[in-house]
Amino acid sequence: MRNLSLATTTSLASAHGHLLKLHALYEVAAIGGLGSMQVDRSKLFEQLDRRLELLGVFTDDKQYLLGLRRACMQLSG
Repeated sequence: MRNLSLATTTSLASAHGHLLKLHALYEVAAIGGLGSMQVDRSKLFEQLDRRLELLGVFTDDKQYLLGLRRACMQLSG
């Protein structure tokens, strides 16, 4: 807690939107790559679920990512 200052927490808060976009991009790329690579689907979705848990209390962000995940899976087959 000693390292958290107003400047640090403000910087993290301002980066949240960018981090969410990167998170979404990773999910699209990972799900989109399922058809071209030999990937264990269950391990991939375990990893994606762990990443989703890292969002903590940001339920709107979780719903956004789950909707994006659902759309990617429908489009990928």
